[in-house]
Amino acid sequence: MTDKDGAVPPPLTPLEPSFRIRVTMQSDWRVGSGTGRPGEVDRLVRRDDNDLPFIPAKTLTGIWRDACERVALGLDDGQAGAWSRWVSFLFGEQPGQPKEELISKTPDDYRHPRPAALSLRSAHLPQPLTRALASNSRVAAREAVTFLKPGVKIDSRSGRAAEKHLRFEEMGRMGAVLEADCAIDWGSCGDDCKVAATALLVAATKLVERIGGKRRRGAGRCTMVITDFPEIERALLVLESRGEPPEAPSHDLETCTLSFEPSTGDWLRYSLEIITRSPVVVPTRTVGNQVETADYLPGTYLLPILRRKLAHTQANWNAAIVNAGVIITNATVSAGGKGGRPTPFAICHEKLGGGFARGKGVYNRLCDVLDFKQKTPQVKNYKEGYVGPSAHGKLPAHTEVRRAITTHNVVCDSSQRPEEGVGGVYSYESITAGQEFHAELRLRSSLVEKIEQADPEWLKSLLGQHRIGRSKKDEYGVIEVKRAAPISDRDVTRVGEQADGADDKLLTVWLLSDLLLRDERLRPTASIEHLRKELEETGLKLAIRESHVGQPRSAAIRQKRLESWQVAWKRPRPTLAGLAAGSCVVFEIKEGALDERMKAALARLETEGLGKRCSEGYGQIRFNDPLLTGNLEGATAQIEIVKPSTPAELLPLVAGSDTFEYARLIEREAVRRDIERRSLHFADSRDNRDKAFGMTINAANVESQPPLSQLSALRSGIRRLGSQTDKDEFNDWLNRLEGTRNRAEKWKESDTGSLKKIRNLINNSDCVWTFLDVPWKGLIITESGQKDIETELWAEAVRALVDACVRGQKREVERLQQARQGGY
Repeated sequence: MTDKDGAVPPPLTPLEPSFRIRVTMQSDWRVGSGTGRPGEVDRLVRRDDNDLPFIPAKTLTGIWRDACERVALGLDDGQAGAWSRWVSFLFGEQPGQPKEELISKTPDDYRHPRPAALSLRSAHLPQPLTRALASNSRVAAREAVTFLKPGVKIDSRSGRAAEKHLRFEEMGRMGAVLEADCAIDWGSCGDDCKVAATALLVAATKLVERIGGKRRRGAGRCTMVITDFPEIERALLVLESRGEPPEAPSHDLETCTLSFEPSTGDWLRYSLEIITRSPVVVPTRTVGNQVETADYLPGTYLLPILRRKLAHTQANWNAAIVNAGVIITNATVSAGGKGGRPTPFAICHEKLGGGFARGKGVYNRLCDVLDFKQKTPQVKNYKEGYVGPSAHGKLPAHTEVRRAITTHNVVCDSSQRPEEGVGGVYSYESITAGQEFHAELRLRSSLVEKIEQADPEWLKSLLGQHRIGRSKKDEYGVIEVKRAAPISDRDVTRVGEQADGADDKLLTVWLLSDLLLRDERLRPTASIEHLRKELEETGLKLAIRESHVGQPRSAAIRQKRLESWQVAWKRPRPTLAGLAAGSCVVFEIKEGALDERMKAALARLETEGLGKRCSEGYGQIRFNDPLLTGNLEGATAQIEIVKPSTPAELLPLVAGSDTFEYARLIEREAVRRDIERRSLHFADSRDNRDKAFGMTINAANVESQPPLSQLSALRSGIRRLGSQTDKDEFNDWLNRLEGTRNRAEKWKESDTGSLKKIRNLINNSDCVWTFLDVPWKGLIITESGQKDIETELWAEAVRALVDACVRGQKREVERLQQARQGGY
């Protein structure tokens, strides 16, 4: 392999596990959101959390994969071969695509689709520019990042614009530079395999020329490069000189060897603080073409992270899971500084003026009696949300998970349009980024001893970013374990510690997660009776408390049904059905007592869970919590006064940076928009027109002074101003006007010093900016931006002000004349 000069180049350096790509837009572009603003914009662009346009990871992945497929098809001489298998290794297999070669249906055809080794994140504007534009004081500058482009539909028969088909589309401005984080899991790949995959990816970036909507009609022209990777030409030489590439690593499923090695000892607890760094989709059900998400991070998703990150400790995780030696709870949103607990279904609030947010009007139907005949306010049950730590007589903190819905589509390769056969248009509901969640990890002491022998700093292995949930290879599913620390015994809430005043003959059960139970025939059940039988194994004899009209309720439960799909088999998985988190029941203790021995047994049940699949977070339970064992009528919340944080000073972008030219373009367009608005507002006032140009209206004959014909001549002369260097030419025009008697007399008749004011506007560069009063702080984001923009747009500002004032003068004269003639 030689380069153009015949020399042998050094070997290609493979891509690092983490790298970045940069997309530079060379024309106006748009990635549509599928929505609009009625009566204003028909098609809006997608915006990120900072209200700035971006390129979604799904769009980047699709465009890059398409480019890699074209490169691989050329290297394989037009048929799927070894290079095409590398595309599947990098971007994963597509189970939704029809496969002719799988007609035979061998057992291998039913294996799980190969996951993607390459993971892309959405491409956003660089951080310095994003911070500058995201400030609340720079809304006008942020709006200038996009503009509205009108369009029409052409009638195919007449070749003319079709009636009632005028539309307005939002477009991003050209020159944007967007960057995205990428990660690649090389796995067991050797150096030769890494070089081949790297060369394929680098070559494909040269074929990425357009992206986004309307890319076949001029929009979305771009270039894509891998940052800090200068070996593009060397990568192309690798493809030119290479014949058959090395075989892509096979997709072997992990073999699971069951072992019944018991885990012994006490339970050790560890808290995990998790931050969502991107939207996360935890699918619960599909309604139409919308995938709904749960409002928590399931322990089912967190358990594989634990196994993967601690695999080096050689601990027998399969045995620990089967024998209940490890438990990781669901990660719930932070409430009151700790992990939230699902709001009990027995909690309700007044429809008008009540609720946790207002700190009053909250009732516990397991204790409070609501007599609607006595004009008790109408109440409404809480259906979602999480509450913080409980205390008698006080309302806990309450919060809800923020969620959003985003629409996507799957493009068919042949028609290049979304089609139902390959997925069509669908929507994801997701947990938004930037939210804090808390989970709890519980391990038997014998298992912890084995882990610490191999790695004393094993908790640090859990820190960092991970991917979970649906569509985790692109713009969804990034979470970060920010903190992992042991929990001391004194921080653990025990049964009865805070239940002062509760009836010792009652046992109140509160489900902190979904509960999976089986009946006598091993069928899933959501029966309270089976829950009672499970609890009686502790030694208590229980019965559901009787409840009559005018008495507190005995239970508030809901059923939960979770369906899932086996992608490889194209068949549904077994249904998970049981009692939903938040359900609560009050039992009467018929035999036995809540003594210290029984409290210890219940505390052990709280730790180990109840029912099936406790290792994944199911079956978490709480007994006699003060939130449910006392009256809430009249309880109030302690309102914390949060001092507003002082925003950090935003430093302007300096010349020479990658985003300086684009930032200067944004602020230039923002100032132009502001000039247009302020010129029209200034010209709407007769006093302003008189102050700037000496324009008045003769009350006797309702005529403009100076006459409208002279003002039109002024407007024509002003249009010759291209920059400040054209001042002398305009001053010559004014001199010629004063030297022409019949024209000069028309200006002098106004007797307001019109020509003097016009000369001052032209020769004093600051005069026009004083009249317009442009809010520079909300528009300028670059160093020396105000000074440069004032010089660059001075002539444009003068032209806009003169034009607006002349038009305003003409409109007012015509209105007054029509009013005098009885037109109004």
